[in-house]
Amino acid sequence: MIIKSLKYAVLFTIILIGIGCLNKAKLGEKFKTNNPATGIVNGQEWKFQSGVAFKSEIFGVKDFTIHLIDTIVPNPCDRNYTKILRVSIAMTEVSEGKFDILDLKQEDEFNGVSFFDPEINSILDPGTEAMEGTFEITSVDTEKKLIKGSIDVEIDDENKVKGNFIVEWCPDI
Repeated sequence: MIIKSLKYAVLFTIILIGIGCLNKAKLGEKFKTNNPATGIVNGQEWKFQSGVAFKSEIFGVKDFTIHLIDTIVPNPCDRNYTKILRVSIAMTEVSEGKFDILDLKQEDEFNGVSFFDPEINSILDPGTEAMEGTFEITSVDTEKKLIKGSIDVEIDDENKVKGNFIVEWCPDI
C-alpha cells in the first residue's frame, strides 16, 4: 500500500514539474524574436529572455522605462525582477523611431541606456550608463501591450549588448 502511494506521489510530482516546464516555455515564446539581444553585462554573458516597459516617476522626473532581462520572468508587470541582471532603456515618452543615446542625454540627463548588475548596483543606482550607441523602437502595439525594438550599445568590453527585443508594456504600473 505504501509503495503504491509512493508511486502515485512520484508520478504526480513528475506531472507537476512537466507542467511547470511547459508553462515556462510558453512564457518564453511571448518574448521570442529573431536575433535576440545578447552581449555582456558587467563582464557576465547576457542574453535577452523577457522584458517589461512602463511609465514611472522618480524624484519628480517622469520617464518611460524598458527593462531587458536575461531570465524568463513569469509576470514582468509584477516587477519581480529587481535582483536580476538587466539592461534598461529610459526615455521621456515611448515612440517608434531610432534614437541616438547622446542625443537623448542632451534632451534630458535621465534618458539613455544603463547596464544593471544587482550584485553591484542598488535600486536607486541606475547602473553603468552608456554614452554612445543606438536603440530603435520598431513597434508599439497598444492592443497586445507589446513593444518591439533593437539595441546596439557598447560601453567597453565588459558592457555591450546588440540585437532585438520584444517586451510587455505594463501601462498600469
